[in-house]
Amino acid sequence: MDITVRLFAMYRAEVGRKSISITVPSEATVREALETVEASYPALSRRLLTPDGETKQAISILLNGRLVTGKDGLETSLSEDDILSVMPPVTGGIDSNVRSLVPPRTKQ
Repeated sequence: MDITVRLFAMYRAEVGRKSISITVPSEATVREALETVEASYPALSRRLLTPDGETKQAISILLNGRLVTGKDGLETSLSEDDILSVMPPVTGGIDSNVRSLVPPRTKQ
């Protein structure tokens, strides 16, 4: 069966496309789909899953817009035409030297 895998940020840059179509066996799981992606796109090899088959830390995996962690995780079953979204970790913060992101108001 065919599913679409949407890639974001660095994954998109490494593959050069925002989405890819992959073919997986019927009754495949999210884990099997991610394994297929890694095998098909060497730039993503070992970027999505650990050697033990778990997702890398802080990667978000959504199936049809919903986090798979709320379902059966990587063992969630896929269906024809599902959309799997793969998002890398997102971190941020503020430099302690920055006083404000908004410039001070000037008196008029």
